[in-house]
Amino acid sequence: MLFAVGVGLLAASTAYSAYDRYFNQGQSGWQALLGGAADATGISGIYTGITGRDLVTQHHLSLTPAQQRQMLTEGSIQVVGSALVLYGGVRSFLRGRVPVAPTRGGKLFGLREWEVAPGQQAKAAKTLQQLEADYFKATGRRPVVLDADHPQGALGYIDPKTGHIELYSGERFGSAARAEELFHYQQLKARGLLGKTEAEIGPKVIQEMEQEVEQLLRNAGFQPKR
Repeated sequence: MLFAVGVGLLAASTAYSAYDRYFNQGQSGWQALLGGAADATGISGIYTGITGRDLVTQHHLSLTPAQQRQMLTEGSIQVVGSALVLYGGVRSFLRGRVPVAPTRGGKLFGLREWEVAPGQQAKAAKTLQQLEADYFKATGRRPVVLDADHPQGALGYIDPKTGHIELYSGERFGSAARAEELFHYQQLKARGLLGKTEAEIGPKVIQEMEQEVEQLLRNAGFQPKR
């Protein structure tokens, strides 16, 4: 399931970039397609950051050294995020997981089902890639996907004490639960709450975080599933 989600998100981002290259930049069909794929995976950013040229057209973009460094940095992060999404999907697809009944309690559960809003596929994909890259850089790990359903109906959970993220039901309900828990990680980090238990954080702060994450998801291109 994760493999299909990862490929779908990258395909959407590729399509968006290819459309821009073809209709707005006047590139040929194959240039737009190749450039779109390179843009979506971050390869374009790395190449442009090193050479100062567009990967497909070889046009010199007249970037300053600072702009090239920024392109190189952003491209590298994007490549890592793309690789993590695809690696996680391939591993889950090929190996699968033994169902484990989750027993961890708490209130930082993703109980509401979300989906990518119409026309927001590229935005949601880019956000998810960035969240994945930031989480991996900070923790050295990725969210764990469990085939089992959570007894309380949760789609995802983050343990604030360890930063460990679990996604339930084989993540078959889409990528929004992953984005929600990764957003929770950023919230905990920004508030200085990592390393604390839910009891130490308190229900009031947790409720504030749950309300805040809904707006973060909307801003990232997701919407509640009807």
